[in-house]
Amino acid sequence: MSYKFNIKTGKFEQRKKGKRYFQMAASESFVGWDTQDVSADASIYPQLVQMVSRARDLERNNDYIRNYLRLLKANVIGSHGIKLTACRKARNGRIDKSFNKTLEDAWKRAGKLKHSPSACGKQTRKDIGDMAMVRLAVDGEAIIHHRPGFKKNKWRYAVQFIDSMRLDWRVNGTLPNGNQVKMGVEVDEDDRPIAYHILKQHPSEGIFGWRTNQPEYEVVPADEITHLYAIERTGQTRGITWLASSGVRSRMLDKFEEAICVGARVAASKMGFYKPNDEYEGDDPGEDDGTDLRQEVEPGMFDLLPPGLDVDTFDPNFPPANLEEFHKVISRGIASGVGANYNHVFNNYEGVNYSSLREAKLNDRDAWRTLQAFYIEHFEEIWFNRWVEVQRLNEQSGLDAGKLQALLEDDCYRFTARGWQWVDPLKEVNANIQAVGAGFTSPQRVIEESTGEDPAVILEEIKEFQDIAGDDVSLNFQAQPAAPQQTEQDD
Repeated sequence: MSYKFNIKTGKFEQRKKGKRYFQMAASESFVGWDTQDVSADASIYPQLVQMVSRARDLERNNDYIRNYLRLLKANVIGSHGIKLTACRKARNGRIDKSFNKTLEDAWKRAGKLKHSPSACGKQTRKDIGDMAMVRLAVDGEAIIHHRPGFKKNKWRYAVQFIDSMRLDWRVNGTLPNGNQVKMGVEVDEDDRPIAYHILKQHPSEGIFGWRTNQPEYEVVPADEITHLYAIERTGQTRGITWLASSGVRSRMLDKFEEAICVGARVAASKMGFYKPNDEYEGDDPGEDDGTDLRQEVEPGMFDLLPPGLDVDTFDPNFPPANLEEFHKVISRGIASGVGANYNHVFNNYEGVNYSSLREAKLNDRDAWRTLQAFYIEHFEEIWFNRWVEVQRLNEQSGLDAGKLQALLEDDCYRFTARGWQWVDPLKEVNANIQAVGAGFTSPQRVIEESTGEDPAVILEEIKEFQDIAGDDVSLNFQAQPAAPQQTEQDD
């Protein structure tokens, strides 16, 4: 209970408690909980380097985080990368199969290692996608420099990753032209990026003797940069690592497991100490008498104690009884923080039945599809559009410049990411047949969602196979009757 002094009455009066409409606003109930808000950039600025450094440490040394990053690459980019489907129509309204096939093949060849689309020449298009997703998760942002006119590959186009730490967070201020620089990103009055102020070398590369005494910057126009990050708040200029909320738990679990291993080694190496009893006569054993009572034992070994000495054993009670439950609680928090299923990230399928596994997989796939759409819209399509613009002027591409222009103007293309087949293919196939027959979906959509393949390619392959087989071979592609439905108990 608190009081205040009333000047008018000259007396102390009890303070009136304000009415709380929300319990969360009661500061005395949550000691240490921040009650002051700052802008998105102000919250990122003082801790950007620390968060990225610690996230990269987890990337290098934490087994669970590394497994999550593998799942991220496998489920978003897939084993064959994102596939292009060109849909341009000719003047007669029919699909221009010849041009579409030529463009798809050209885009596919341009992504192979032979004509590496990376400036370093060491990465395929799939490798670039994998790296972009990993850097998004760990650094919170991926910075890609587009280099049209690149002369070291046939297609005259390359992309180059820029380490996010080279986009110097210390560069801030207002320029004479009125633009503002926020953590290395120059923006106009509408908060649109205009240019990026990038260090020519990573701050740590002075050990190689490449840096001068003063940091040197290069200003790269924004139309040459793809700054890939998830915008979570209005006015956010830089990305936040996806491990921000789960990083502390990941570190704690890592050190907890280390302590458990050390404790287990100590417990397995049961120790004992010699101590004098009432019958012992003489100086302290082992002191200045040339004797050494330290002894190593082997399994099944018995020995005779010196007169007057007893053995006091050290036998720690280890491991603790609630070890597994504690590990699960922390692990589930980490999995929730990174947005992935606990069973998959931590490879723990104990107590999982068919229904729970199915629900987990469906939720996971929705999350992966969301990331696939984000990657395609924010990077793959931008990359493709800029690549096509260069091919219009590149005679080596063998592509019709007019048709390429029409393709871009009409958006006659789409990208398809990998799909997933269910754990019970027979049930899924029969369910898809019934859905198509009832008009709830189309064969094209079923093929794209379940396999990630282009339906036109599959039909073309079937036609080729039938041509090879001829009339003497009977091909039966009819589905088998559906199996009796299992109950959850049977599963």
